[in-house]
Amino acid sequence: MLDREININYRGEIDGLRAIAVLAVICYHLELNIFHSGFAGVDMFFVISGYLVGGHILHGLRNSSFKFPVFFYSRAKRILPALYVMICISFALGYFTMMPVSYQYFGGAAFTSIFAVSNFWFFDQINYFNPAASIDPLVHTWSLGVEEQFYLAAPILLLLINKIKPSFLVPFIIIIFMGSLFLSIFYTAKFPEATFYLLHTRAWEFALGILVWIFRHQEKWLATLKIVIENYVSYLGLWLILVGIWFIPAGTDWPGYLVLVPTVGISLILLDYSSNNFVYKFLNIGSVRFVGVISYSLYLWHQPVISFLKITNNYPVTIFQKLITLTVIVIISILSWFLIERPFRKQIFGIVTNKIIIFCGFFAILILAVGGHITKGYPERLPREVLEVFKTSSFEGEANKRCMKSRGEVEDLQWDDICQYNDHPVAKNILWGDSHSGSIADALGETFSERGEGLEIVTLSSCLPITNLINHTQTRATRCPEFNAKAADYIVESKNIENVYMFATWDIYFTHGEHPDMFGITKENLFYSYPIYGSPYMDENDRISKIILEFSNLINRLIQSGKTVYVIKSIPRPNVSIPTMYAQRLWGGTPLPASAGYPKKYFIMQRQITDFIFEEVQKKLTKELVNRLHILDPAKNFCDEELCYIIRNGNILYSDGNHLSVFGAGDLIRWLKE
Repeated sequence: MLDREININYRGEIDGLRAIAVLAVICYHLELNIFHSGFAGVDMFFVISGYLVGGHILHGLRNSSFKFPVFFYSRAKRILPALYVMICISFALGYFTMMPVSYQYFGGAAFTSIFAVSNFWFFDQINYFNPAASIDPLVHTWSLGVEEQFYLAAPILLLLINKIKPSFLVPFIIIIFMGSLFLSIFYTAKFPEATFYLLHTRAWEFALGILVWIFRHQEKWLATLKIVIENYVSYLGLWLILVGIWFIPAGTDWPGYLVLVPTVGISLILLDYSSNNFVYKFLNIGSVRFVGVISYSLYLWHQPVISFLKITNNYPVTIFQKLITLTVIVIISILSWFLIERPFRKQIFGIVTNKIIIFCGFFAILILAVGGHITKGYPERLPREVLEVFKTSSFEGEANKRCMKSRGEVEDLQWDDICQYNDHPVAKNILWGDSHSGSIADALGETFSERGEGLEIVTLSSCLPITNLINHTQTRATRCPEFNAKAADYIVESKNIENVYMFATWDIYFTHGEHPDMFGITKENLFYSYPIYGSPYMDENDRISKIILEFSNLINRLIQSGKTVYVIKSIPRPNVSIPTMYAQRLWGGTPLPASAGYPKKYFIMQRQITDFIFEEVQKKLTKELVNRLHILDPAKNFCDEELCYIIRNGNILYSDGNHLSVFGAGDLIRWLKE
């Protein structure tokens, strides 16, 4: 992502390396199944940045030519013009395609992007490996935030060390490298978002690039290297890069120790000084180098193109469609290079004009973003009837608001004051589950109130109600088993509770592998459960058997304590925001249908493992215990022989791609009553 003039020792093969990195990222996001861990391309970019920018700074410090204003301006004219144009065009596209909440959120991402802190925004807002990340047009700017923070920190630190004690420069960089790498490896599983998005766990990649630059300029060391291994360094480096982006599974904790594979690979190629081997010749092919030259534009534009295709439900499904999309991305990137990047780099308009345009772009985005926040996404853009349809997505009942807990609240949760739907003095019913339980809490609570009974609500977002299970790729993942252990103890020890209602989107926790959405488009689920004493990479059959064991043990314990257990199986999961889709269609002139659904066969595919687990759990219980377990199947209400309904009687049944709306929850509870 850096221009060649930043470093007087720029080497031609760097363009080739950047081409591999950016194509890996784009193919991964287009789901072309060429590079299973194409996100490693960003790590490769970070190493190149360390090599080029760090080397440029060190070279300037050695000959006393480094100047902060010149350095920062060179970075600004390289990065900001194309970035600002991309954000402004995305604002324009979003104006005609995004719902207010999404548009407001987009403004927050744009605001943080121009201040070089979007990585903090996405760290707080979204998991990069969550499917929702692929819909965000600016999610890729997190890496620009990390790079820009490196541009700020690196010259200051290197200058200070150079002034205080130059001989300590290399040891200092090695300490940064080792310390950051340690944090990256050992905190990826515990704090996945922080480790992925923030500079302190990415600094080692930049430091690695700087160390390569330093060793690259040690002639005596290089002479020794030549004697020992000749030019095989680059061959090993290319092999490591290909292994890193082709074979590392997509669900791997990242960044972790496996990120060393592609980063060490690119470091070896940068370190090798051979100029007459296959690797060097391949990386210097004209077409390969050209892709590297426009790599910044390619990286910049690929995400908005893919995102807006998804936002408008036009995402490419076939290989041909994906190749067409890739071609469009390349064409846009070439135009961006020739019309934006190149003129600003060469200062065709002059230095003063460059700076004026950059400042104008900054303030234009600032005004749009702040305005979007104040107006909550410029809702006046949409006709009233479109907003009415979209309001279905904002349903959140009063009890759901009060009772739904987040993982950050688990540690301080008071179990002697459980949330209730009403103030009934003795609640003999309890609802236990994830946010899907929360979506039916109000409708279920109202039903019990009509019968003169109370309902306690124990719900934790993204946490299925089974003890001793933990979810892969989840923030604060250990809070889920902590919560469930306390919930189980509370229910078992309660003298008042007679009936336990357990409800969750079981399929998403039980399934590790591909499953389809309502259009039949398959995605690999990286958010799945496994036992706390196991591993996310354990044998799949063993993982399922342990889930069955833990589930049956829990049911056994609840029934043995005198409870009757009602388990509500998963509802159909469209995995496409139904209110947003139909609001957009209405916005485009297509009326809301009286009823609509999607092929039931996709739901059957989603719940195959869930059905197996429930059957096996029942087999593990004695006849007496089985009689106290009632497994209820909502599919009988939501699906007929052919379709699973998402709209019925003119009412949208979902508040997003999987949670029930107020109408859907009412439908489910009426069916349960019957």
